[in-house]
Amino acid sequence: MMELQDNNKINLFSFSFFKFFLAGIVSIIVFTSLYNFLLNPFSQNNQNMTVIHLSTFKLLRAIFLVPFIEEIIFRWGIQNLFKRLSNSNTVAILFTSLIFAYVHKDTLFLPYFFNSLVYGFMYMKTGKSLKMPVFLHMTNNLLSFLG
Repeated sequence: MMELQDNNKINLFSFSFFKFFLAGIVSIIVFTSLYNFLLNPFSQNNQNMTVIHLSTFKLLRAIFLVPFIEEIIFRWGIQNLFKRLSNSNTVAILFTSLIFAYVHKDTLFLPYFFNSLVYGFMYMKTGKSLKMPVFLHMTNNLLSFLG
């Protein structure tokens, strides 16, 4: 099994950061679109979350506050715990992603799982900085709102 290494850190203000962010967003959009088209053809825009009726506070909470809190819990807390217990970044990311997808208790288990894989990978690649996963998570929630 291929193991992710901690030694490949990315400077948050470099072009590499932008490339990883862009790759993360593209992979999330492509996977979610494929999932909805191929595996969930009978859903009625379940990504829209009926956000048309959300108040401004709920909208701001969904786009800014929730991703920040979830990434602290899942990346900084749970993923780091699994990393310490297993001494494996790959195992830590996989188990954290399973929990992340399960906790959301949505019919879209696979997109949540995949998104969490991306957030976890970016967390490790940026030297365990929460900035990239939080920013990706916020962008994903915003795209879901606009979608």
